Amino acid sequence: MARKQQLLVLVILSLATAVLTAGCTSQTASNQTAPVSGAVYETVLNVKDMSNQLEAGKIDAFVAWEPIVSQAQLNGTGVILAYSDAIWPQHVGDVIAIPNSSLQKLDRNALLCLIWAHVKGTDFINDPNNHDTVVQYIANDSGVSLQAANDSLKNVQYVADNNPNSIRDCYNELKNASYLNKSVTDLGYANESQFFNSFVIQDYSKEVNDNLSRDPNWKPPVVNSTINVGFLTADSTRLASIVAQKQGYYSACGLTVHFKEYGNGVAMMKDFETGALDAGYVGAVPTIEARVNDNAKIQIISEVNHGGSAIVVKPNGGILSLADLKGKVVGIPAVGGLQDIVLRKAAQQNNLSVSVN
Repeated sequence: MARKQQLLVLVILSLATAVLTAGCTSQTASNQTAPVSGAVYETVLNVKDMSNQLEAGKIDAFVAWEPIVSQAQLNGTGVILAYSDAIWPQHVGDVIAIPNSSLQKLDRNALLCLIWAHVKGTDFINDPNNHDTVVQYIANDSGVSLQAANDSLKNVQYVADNNPNSIRDCYNELKNASYLNKSVTDLGYANESQFFNSFVIQDYSKEVNDNLSRDPNWKPPVVNSTINVGFLTADSTRLASIVAQKQGYYSACGLTVHFKEYGNGVAMMKDFETGALDAGYVGAVPTIEARVNDNAKIQIISEVNHGGSAIVVKPNGGILSLADLKGKVVGIPAVGGLQDIVLRKAAQQNNLSVSVN
């Protein structure tokens, strides 16, 4: 009898071990990253050509900024598959970046004027009473219809502060995805906190916002300065600068601004290096990459917006989900830009790789 009891106990223990082992194996497998199931092929295009290339069947989709994506959908050329905010929630879009040479060359009050005009422009955009005027500004500047301009506003959150946490989140995304080939210690910083204290300058936006909160009519001392500012082609995310120009905010404090257009943020970084540009409304992604990977002497003096990009696909092209991008050719403005990162995050979330076509 004792022998039978011992055998019964052994059988029960063996079954329990098998069940536990199976359970552990199943849990381990479920925690592993699923294997890559296919590739997405990206190709670099001028944003102005993307809709035509999509319509002609040269590409299956593209990733671009507002209001281009809204206009493509309104025209019936494309369908917005996913907004960048859905792929990368609350991501910072553009910033105002400035090379160190400009910080040394320009009068401090000139930079205060630049940020003051940006804050005033952002407040104007976010005031519902100005909606129709803002829509008209977008349409006139970007060459899109009033409806597309109106639709584009739904996909962009305009901001005028300088939150180091937003920039740090973007930095961490790039670092975790292995887009940064250097560490902050390679750049001579003791740690990341020291790096961000140097890279993200909060003084200007804080001074402007603090003064305006106390006195809405406050403005910086009048200057007599000229500044060259870059922006991206047909990009409504730099809307605050358009408003500042149209509403006379720059001239109100004696600042003359010459704008220069760029096809992507990576190209803008090159003119920062040469000194041809004093500041720019540019993506946070290429700014961080240039600062870390190339040790570019640039800093961020304000955020501009969150969100603002989208993946657009060909109507009736069989792409109904991000997973359907498998095997498709997708246009982007530049390798290493925000739209590239958005596409790669979308691919990764669906167990796809990305290859440059």
